[in-house]
Amino acid sequence: MKKILNFIFAAILAVLVAACGHSTEIRGYVVGKRHHPARMERVMRPVPQKFETRYVPERWEVMVADSVRVHRVNVSRETFQGMHKGEYVRLKL
Repeated sequence: MKKILNFIFAAILAVLVAACGHSTEIRGYVVGKRHHPARMERVMRPVPQKFETRYVPERWEVMVADSVRVHRVNVSRETFQGMHKGEYVRLKL
């Protein structure tokens, strides 16, 4: 009897763990696109006090709206150029 109860408990626990996995796929409509070009940025270091320059690489960002919220997703250049506003997309993260 104890083995049966342990088996049932383990099975329920396995189902709960499998069901709580986060989705890595976003489905929705493209509501915005933004290209951030590469640039150099000056920042002030606290100690010692001096300016430091750093390179910020370019990135392509797509805003995808589903039934809950708008997701901001960084995509490749090819994916960015192939998407259009209002298009239904499925993106894997």
